[in-house]
Amino acid sequence: MTEIPEQLKTARFVLVRPSKKNAFQSGWDKYANYAYDDSDLKCHLERGGNYGVLSWNGICQFDIDNNDVFKSTGIKLPLSLIIKRGDHGHYYFTCSDCPKEARNKYVLTFGDVRLGGNFYVVGPNCIHPSGGKYEILHNEPIVDLPYEQILDIIDKYEICKEDTNLGGVDKSKYPPMGDWSDILGLNCMNILPPSGKNVITTSTEVKGDHPIHGSTNGYNFHINPYSNTWFCHRHNTGGNAVMLYAMKKGILQCEECKPGCLRGKGEQILLELKKDGYDITKIGVFGKIVDSVVNTREMLKAMGVL
Repeated sequence: MTEIPEQLKTARFVLVRPSKKNAFQSGWDKYANYAYDDSDLKCHLERGGNYGVLSWNGICQFDIDNNDVFKSTGIKLPLSLIIKRGDHGHYYFTCSDCPKEARNKYVLTFGDVRLGGNFYVVGPNCIHPSGGKYEILHNEPIVDLPYEQILDIIDKYEICKEDTNLGGVDKSKYPPMGDWSDILGLNCMNILPPSGKNVITTSTEVKGDHPIHGSTNGYNFHINPYSNTWFCHRHNTGGNAVMLYAMKKGILQCEECKPGCLRGKGEQILLELKKDGYDITKIGVFGKIVDSVVNTREMLKAMGVL
C-alpha cells in the first residue's frame, strides 16, 4: 500500500493510476479530490495506486526538476518534508503570510514553486512511470516559510516566456504528460462498455459481449475500470481508451489494436475528438495545430470560400 506521510494530513489529494502522473478523474481540480482519511482514497492506495498532493489548504511545493541548477542558485531552505526521485525533488512547505492574489504557480529556472491554485505534485512513496520511487529524503515537519523569502526567489529565478536558453527546464508552456486517455479524460466504460444481457461486474473488471463484433460464446470483451484498459479474447487484442475510441470511430478494427497501431492515426483521432467536444489543445503542439486547421477551415466555410 502506498502510504501518505502524516505531515500531509491537512492536504487534499487526487487519484493517479499506478506508475502514472496524471489525475484520471475529471473534475479533480474542483470536486473529485479527497481528504487524508477518505475511504475511497484508502482503497485506491491499497490497490497500489499513486496519488497527487494539491497545492490547497496552505500546502505549497517547490517542484525541483533540475537539482544541479537548484544547487547552483545557492538557495538555502530549512529542513522540511523533502522528496527525492533521481535528479528531481519536491520540497513541501507552507507560507502563512502569502497574499491571496499570489496563490499561484511560478515557473523557475530549476522547476517551479506552487503557492496555491489548481496544481498538484505526485505524492511521496508513489512510483514514477520510469519505475523510480518518490522517496522521502527528509521526513521532517513541514516548515512555514515567509512570503518575503519566496518572493525573493521568484524575482531572481522566474522564467519569462521569452527566455529559452536557461540552464533549467523551461516549463512556461507546461505541456501535459502521459497518454491522451489521461490528458483528455477518456474512459473505456464511457466509450464502449461491454454489451449483452448478462454483463458481469467483478472487483477488478466488467465483462460481456464485444460491443462491435459481438460474441459467439459470451464474455469475450473485458474492461478493467481501474487501469482504464480493455481486452478482446477473440482477437487477443486490447489497449488503452484511445485505441477503444479509435475502434468506435472506425479508424481501427479490433484485430488491429496492437502496440504501434496508433502510429499515423493521430490526426484522424484528434479530428473525431474535436467533433465530440474534447479540448484537443490539451494534447500539446500537435493538438493545437489540428485545432487551428479545423477552426480556419470552419471559418472559411462560413465565409463561403470553401
